[in-house]
Amino acid sequence: MPQPKKAYSLNAVRDVLDHIRIREMYRNPLFLLREKEEFMFLRFGYDDIDIDDPYTLPSPRLGRSWVLSRHTTEEEIVSTAYRAVEEVTLSRLRDRFVYKGKSVYNFPISTTPEDLRIK
Repeated sequence: MPQPKKAYSLNAVRDVLDHIRIREMYRNPLFLLREKEEFMFLRFGYDDIDIDDPYTLPSPRLGRSWVLSRHTTEEEIVSTAYRAVEEVTLSRLRDRFVYKGKSVYNFPISTTPEDLRIK
């Protein structure tokens, strides 16, 4: 008979996250963790400059929240943390990818089909 999954506490998940290192990609990287009822929510954060004003001081940036069940595994915690960092990395790339002076993949929320054409 299979063993039931171990239930992780907030502190146990933090212990797993404390062993993750992201080498030389982000200034002050950190994982934020909060809990609500039977779920935990993980976010990846870091400090970055405003790409439209590179002379500003770095300020905190946060990625989206990722849901973790209390009955997650260590492998799932690490995989979710990786996915959180990966999504932030792709978002930063979309923000910075420019063709002929125009952002190609970072569109405003109210994008029209005409806005998507590269000129």
